[in-house]
Amino acid sequence: MTHKLMLAAMLALLSSAPLLAQESPNAFDSRWTPYLGCWTIVQDQYGLSVPVPAGTTVCVRPSGRSGVAVITTVDGKNVLEQTIVADGSSQTLSHQNCTGTATNDWSRDGQRLFTSVELDCANQPKRSISGISLLAKGEWVEAQATIVDGNSDVRLRRYRRTIDQAASAPA
Repeated sequence: MTHKLMLAAMLALLSSAPLLAQESPNAFDSRWTPYLGCWTIVQDQYGLSVPVPAGTTVCVRPSGRSGVAVITTVDGKNVLEQTIVADGSSQTLSHQNCTGTATNDWSRDGQRLFTSVELDCANQPKRSISGISLLAKGEWVEAQATIVDGNSDVRLRRYRRTIDQAASAPA
């Protein structure tokens, strides 16, 4: 269960977030700004979301000029920390028994983030994931299509800001 949760969280976070162009070559990519802070995953009433344990929080903080660090915690314990770079380059992934590559890039208007992932986990078929993330009505929404061994799956996740941003804001 923990491996599946961590894999789901990793895949979910790989397809995260939008914003506006950089103002200077050394400035943080402002398209990430609306995603900064902490979020809770909303359980979808139609069963389209991946079930997650109560007490799961996802916090996003700046990391470099075009990326963010995304930290997933369950009941206050860090279960996954990763950096997402949204510059169109291929990034190497490695977590537990999984390796692969991810490419994240913004839409032309900076309102959507497109993600493509190829993931190879020990003793499992390869996974290909395509995703899109955006902000809608104050929620962070991501849709993800996964192909494993010729079988496809579509998942929808919605995140809401945590109530107490001051207490949960990333350092």
